Order: sequence, then C-alpha cells, then structure tokens
Amino acid sequence: MKDEGISISNVVQPNHFSGKNCPRKMRSGKVSWSQFIAMVKVASGTVQQPNPIVDNNKYRVLTGIYSTIQAAENVLDVLKHRFGWVVYIEQDGRLWRVKTGTFTGAEAAKIGANKIKRAKLAQIANIEAA
Repeated sequence: MKDEGISISNVVQPNHFSGKNCPRKMRSGKVSWSQFIAMVKVASGTVQQPNPIVDNNKYRVLTGIYSTIQAAENVLDVLKHRFGWVVYIEQDGRLWRVKTGTFTGAEAAKIGANKIKRAKLAQIANIEAA
C-alpha cells in the first residue's frame, strides 16, 4: 500500500476481483474484514493500537429449535462441513437444537451466532457460557 500509494479505503479482498473464496480464513469468519483493516491500520502506523480487552471465557452458540431431527441434521451438516465447527444436536422434548463447540471470548461467540443467522440456518442463535 505504501509503495503503490494505495489508500486504506481502496483495500479489498482478492475475492472482489477473482470470485474465489480468498482469503479463506477471513471469509469463513475466523478474522473479520473490519479486524483485518484495523490490523493494517495499526501495522502502517496510522492508528495507535488500543489495549485489547482479553476475554478468555468459553461460550457456546445454541440455535433455535427444529421440529424434526432431519432439519437439525441439515444445519449440523452445514456448520460442521462448510464452517468447520464442532457441533452436536440436543433433544429438547419433542424438538431439536444444534449446539456449537466452544468459542473463546464473547465477541467470537457473537460473530458465530451472527454467522448462523446470516446463513439463514436459524432465526435465533443464543449464546451461553460453556
């Protein structure tokens, strides 16, 4: 950026041009685009790095309920194979719920819950302490 005179407002993901799933880890939500841009700003010296708040608490995300085991299994399949998450199904009476493995930090759990909602896998995604 510095060598070519590119402003931060013109930085885009390679996916913008190629359509490829690149960068894969960022596009899967492990690092958000806004976090990446913030890191670039810090690395370039344009922004002072704040003291990070460290939250090492563990959280899980629970989806809303599904009326059939098949619906819950479909969601589990996406979370497990496309997102690469550890997930399992819990029975709640005659209904089913999908529960994730643990996220470290409330912010990571919120990002996970939002990702589930954006993918339209559940309308409700609750966060609980693990």
